[in-house]
Amino acid sequence: MMNGSISTRRELTIPIRLMDTNGHIHRFEAIVDTGFTGHLTLPSEHTQELGLVTDQPVDALVANEETFRFNSYRGIVLWQGERRSIQIIESEGTPLIGIGLLWGSLLTAEITDNGEVTISPLPAETSG
Repeated sequence: MMNGSISTRRELTIPIRLMDTNGHIHRFEAIVDTGFTGHLTLPSEHTQELGLVTDQPVDALVANEETFRFNSYRGIVLWQGERRSIQIIESEGTPLIGIGLLWGSLLTAEITDNGEVTISPLPAETSG
């Protein structure tokens, strides 16, 4: 299980741990964004810090209905106690966790000041 909280800006935040190319672990705070279908976004300063391997650029429809091209990378996230290879999209601002990374998880949130946010794995038979 992973634990986070509701921020003062009323955003669901979770600490996320990523591995750099030397195997060192880096911790970042990320916002859960259920409108984002990918795995994770990171600003360029973090993609450089991690030394991520470049992947194919991706086109993405953003909230204002415009399509933009983003750099993407392959990276390793420590998720629910396991190493997972994911696509990371480079986008400035606070890192975002999307549905792609949440898939197979139960997300619960106490929607109140400093409310608790938890992400836990679904049983194998329901995560299909």
